[in-house]
Amino acid sequence: MLGWVFEDPSSETREEMLRRTRVFYFNKVTGNNLSMDEARQYERGLRAKDSDLTSPSPEPPASSSAAVDETRVLSFAELKELIESGRVDQIPNNKIIPEKFTEEPPSQSTATVRKKPWETAAAQPLESESS
Repeated sequence: MLGWVFEDPSSETREEMLRRTRVFYFNKVTGNNLSMDEARQYERGLRAKDSDLTSPSPEPPASSSAAVDETRVLSFAELKELIESGRVDQIPNNKIIPEKFTEEPPSQSTATVRKKPWETAAAQPLESESS
């Protein structure tokens, strides 16, 4: 039964041993009951997703290049460069907040004033007095 421990297992056998170990550990830690078939199916899905990511994607049309620039995520270095050069208007999804208070007068509170603890205690009659 443990013959594979002393021999050099094939890559399939090694993958199956690792999968069984990962499924056992996952089930033990999380309390789930994941089967080996579910684990294989999940791994196949991951491999398919990875192959989709590594395959070259077609170039977007030139007309949508402005839209791609708007939704592009900047790297930290690019963001730092835009901030240091003062071109914060070119940062995507950046809202410029004015550094002043609003000119409108503050609104009036409509909530009732909460009573203090000694005011609520004075408003309630003592039980010993009523008996």
